[in-house]
This record gives sequence, C-alpha cells and structure tokens, in this order.
Amino acid sequence: MKRSRIFSILYGALIVLFMAGVGVSLLGGRLSMHDHAEYEEVLEEIYTVEEIDSVIVDERSHLIYVCYSAGSYVNVYRQDGSFRWAVSAPYLRNTYFEIKDGRLILYNHDAYVYDALTGEFVEQTTDEILGLSYDWEAEDLPADDPVPDDILYDAYQVYRVEEDGSTVAIVERPAWYLLFHPTLHFTVTTLAAGGILLLLFIRAWMNAKEKDTPQNRQKMSKIGRVFRKYAMVTSIVHVVYTVANIAVAFVGGYLVIGIIPLALHFIISSIVFANLQRKESDGEEAIQAKWSVTELFTFIAAFASVIVASAIAG
Repeated sequence: MKRSRIFSILYGALIVLFMAGVGVSLLGGRLSMHDHAEYEEVLEEIYTVEEIDSVIVDERSHLIYVCYSAGSYVNVYRQDGSFRWAVSAPYLRNTYFEIKDGRLILYNHDAYVYDALTGEFVEQTTDEILGLSYDWEAEDLPADDPVPDDILYDAYQVYRVEEDGSTVAIVERPAWYLLFHPTLHFTVTTLAAGGILLLLFIRAWMNAKEKDTPQNRQKMSKIGRVFRKYAMVTSIVHVVYTVANIAVAFVGGYLVIGIIPLALHFIISSIVFANLQRKESDGEEAIQAKWSVTELFTFIAAFASVIVASAIAG
C-alpha cells in the first residue's frame, strides 16, 4: 500500500474519532439537561447521563442527596438506596447545593429552597439573602479512609461501605453511561487532535525532504528566508520551554506563566508572516509549510507542558 494511501486512511480515521468525541460530548450535554418547568413540584427519579457533581449525607434525616450541577437537580435516597423524591430548579448554569436549617437549597445567585425531608418547595430567593457560603464542597467529599456505613461515589454511582470494607452500590446507573463521561471525550478528542497534528507534521517534513536544499533556500524570497530562520528559532524556544517547564514543575512550577508571552508571540508573529509571505516556487512552499507546521507543533507541545506542569506542581 502506498504511503499516501496509508496517510489518508490514518488521517480520515483520526478526523472521525475527533468528530465522534466532540459529537458525543455535545450529545451528552444535551441529554444532561432537564425540563425545569416543574421546579415547584416533587418529582420522580430523574435520569440523565450527567455525572454526579456531589453527594450530601444528612446525618439527622439519614437521607442521601445526589446532586447534579449542570442539570440543576437532586435525587434523594434512603441509606439503603431506595428512592424518596427528586427536585429540579430552573437552569442555574453551575449549581451549588447546601443543606441548611432543614432546607435543601439549590443556588447560584438565585436560590431555590426545598424542605430537606419532603422536597416540598418553600421559596425562591437569592444567595445573599440566605447568606450562603459556596463552601459545600468541603463537607461532602468521600472520606480518605472510609469506615463502615460511609457513603462514597464516583461519576455515576453511589456506594455504601460494608463491615468488611467492601462497597455495595446503592444508586446504580448502566455501564453505557461511561460513554458520556467528560474524561473519555477529552481523551479521545485530545489524542485524535494530537494524532492529526503529528500526521501533518510528518507529511510536511516528508514533502520538504527533497525540496529543502541549499539551492532552493537561496531561491526563496527574502521574507521566505526570514520566516524559515524565525520559525526555526521559535520552534527551538518552544522545545526548550517545554522541557524546562516540566523540569521546574517538580520544584514549584514557576515557569507555567511563561506560556502567556509565548502564546502572544506565536499569535502575533503568525498573523504578520501570514500577510507577508509569498510562495514564489514549489520548493519555497514546501519549506514554509514544513516550518509553519513545526512551529505550531512545538507551540502545542509547550501549551501541553503547562497542563502537565500544573498537575505535577499540584
């Protein structure tokens, strides 16, 4: 099979993967929305593919509140996992949840208040009037060292810790829900995008292999020669920054801020050269394409190093 044919197949497959990742992500977001018209009513159990945002366990009522931020709704269960009731507030974008004075509150500036035992609608007000703190996350994270009867959760299911330390699912969702998990979408689209860029990088270098010669460089326009040297130096700077950024991350991650001037430089220089470049020969076009893709590829590597360095520095 010819090299160009292999490239076309791989490139097409990666495009399909990238579009599938984006498409499933958008579909998941759509399926995670909920009809909020009945926000004053107690509802039946709500099923969407949205991952669980938080779980609040009320020690007094022994109820478990499974909260979904994007859909602005809460499913409530007994400790054995049997469903009690559900409520859904109008769309709040990023919803926060809190149990306060026997009331369940869904809020983000606007606040929708429900009786924490029955789900009966109490009132609509604001976070300022209620003095809400936005610090519920400190209360409801799973325990680091769980003990029997502790409640744990992952993206879609809630578990109770048994006497022997094992866990049993008390709120279950089908395994296919994992297809809509944001981590999967991000991984698929990122790997596909990286693969597409890598293929373009390889093809640009292969196309320029026979054309990037001293003779063709001499025939390049003045701006073409300037661009080639400029892109070469910029690519080296990107690579040096990528390596240094990850290395320094182990002692504090102080170089992550450097991506800002790198990004500004990359954007401005790309615009300038895009308006100045003139491809006067087939050889010059191949050489410019080679270094354009190289500059882009190394900049993305530099940007990726910020994510890696931030994770390492923690």
